[in-house]
Amino acid sequence: MTGLFKAAAVVAVFAVVAPANAAPLPPLNGSYAGSYETESVNTGSNLHTFWLPNLLHGASSYWQFDTAGGSFNYDGSTAKLTGTIVNNTDSTKKFGVDVNLNFTQKGGRTAKCELGGACSSLQYANQENFFEYFSYGSATLTGLGMLAGLLLDLTEAPADGKYPPQLGYGANNKNIDEFGLSTWFFWNTTGTNAALKNASGQGDINIELTPVPVPAALPLLAGGLGLMTFMGWRRRKMQS
Repeated sequence: MTGLFKAAAVVAVFAVVAPANAAPLPPLNGSYAGSYETESVNTGSNLHTFWLPNLLHGASSYWQFDTAGGSFNYDGSTAKLTGTIVNNTDSTKKFGVDVNLNFTQKGGRTAKCELGGACSSLQYANQENFFEYFSYGSATLTGLGMLAGLLLDLTEAPADGKYPPQLGYGANNKNIDEFGLSTWFFWNTTGTNAALKNASGQGDINIELTPVPVPAALPLLAGGLGLMTFMGWRRRKMQS
């Protein structure tokens, strides 16, 4: 085995066994653009990411992303929340999530706060100054499995835009110390399904967000490729 191939083999082994590096949360006063994994918020007795009260017969109002998790990808201009949510008490009831948001501004808006006394704290006031706000693009929940045939169109609530979707530290409206997102919305359904109870209503999204880990293999691969390039150049030079 030549030195070049030995180097390639070493890099490949490290790429397989190296764990992912934890990605840091964005700075309070910096851009919040990035790729994130979603986590449910804890309201005491009901973990959830979506709240859809009285939408269905025989189901909880609370929903969480399935074991595959949800994704929130934000490039500084547009953001997309995707995944599959499952009802907390009936796992046969699922929706595919496709929520698109458009960045409008950082700070300077009226934040919505459901954190009780913490809403008047200095910590919240400082964090609120750096919330990033959005308007709604296309936003749908598509029924899956037992809910096939249902489509929920989501629009911003309230309709006057007073409380737009918000992203930041404490912005998920449930945990002041956590980085996350929250928004209120109206839903209107198209299609039919026997489980449907109310064709229209108002719900919430409350999620914690964790930056997607950077695979530890990437720095190793970069270094390995650099080494392989150097060795290839050296070999050609010696043969010339």
